[in-house]
Amino acid sequence: MSAKELADICDRSLATIYRRIQAMEDYNLLSEELTRDPDGTQYNEYKSDLNEITIGIDDGQLEVDVDIERDTVDRFAELIEDLEGSGPHSDTGSGEP
Repeated sequence: MSAKELADICDRSLATIYRRIQAMEDYNLLSEELTRDPDGTQYNEYKSDLNEITIGIDDGQLEVDVDIERDTVDRFAELIEDLEGSGPHSDTGSGEP
């Protein structure tokens, strides 16, 4: 859905929609994809990456669980970062793998 479509549906200004989009992107709740109309016009479309939010209270404590959809590339990049951070040469500064 485009920002213009969101502004129309939500009855809000484009500036407000873009601020909300930025906030959701900051929390990885939204993905952006460049789209092209048949006439060549380019615009961004946005897709929710949020699968589920679960809110509960356990022993007086508020618990919030947020399930975010991540694509394979994101999961692979996270795995590589984790492996690089725990590898035998991670703190040597030698530049060797």
